[in-house]
Amino acid sequence: MAPSSIAELPEAVSFAQAAALPTAGLAALRMLRLGPAILGRRVLITGASGGVGRFAIQLAHLGGAEVTAFVSEGSARSAGLRELGADDVVSDIAQLRGRFDLILESVGGATLGRLVTMVDPDGTLVMFGNSSVEPTTFDVRDIFNDGLVRLQGFELFYGGGPFGPDLRYLARLVGEGKLDPQLAGAMPWEEIEEAMQRVQNRHVAGKLALTLGS
Repeated sequence: MAPSSIAELPEAVSFAQAAALPTAGLAALRMLRLGPAILGRRVLITGASGGVGRFAIQLAHLGGAEVTAFVSEGSARSAGLRELGADDVVSDIAQLRGRFDLILESVGGATLGRLVTMVDPDGTLVMFGNSSVEPTTFDVRDIFNDGLVRLQGFELFYGGGPFGPDLRYLARLVGEGKLDPQLAGAMPWEEIEEAMQRVQNRHVAGKLALTLGS
């Protein structure tokens, strides 16, 4: 591994906490940079109760944004999002008001089609998933007739420079108590099957770290 891809771990940060930072923490940080400067801007995050969403809420809040978290209706995993920095938590597009300067979108399907019309004329919508597994259709006139709306794809390992500086920044925020790595627990490597089942069944709000040895 190249030296530019790693970072020194602050004394106040445990190995388990550090292990929870990539990939979700890096993705959230880099996607927030794709839009306009977020100080005083409106940011909407879909799939907000997931790993990327929880980091994005915190980082957007730290950046001075007004943060709206969009979650699945009745999702038990949405608890605590306001404490992370969300100013509003919604589960239906009908609950959204106004336009957003930056939207981080991972649902796809009809949700993406609707949210395209809710981007500020100078705003950006970043697409990083399709949890609905549905195709998306929208009227392209909602884009080119409405200012300079930008639709941006995202892939963590494409562009953005080496990971080291960003990992160093995230770890420093954790060490200073400004960023919660959302570590739900740590389990021995030998229990990887149980850990995977808990994650796949969405029984974990956050991250599980696997430890080696004693």
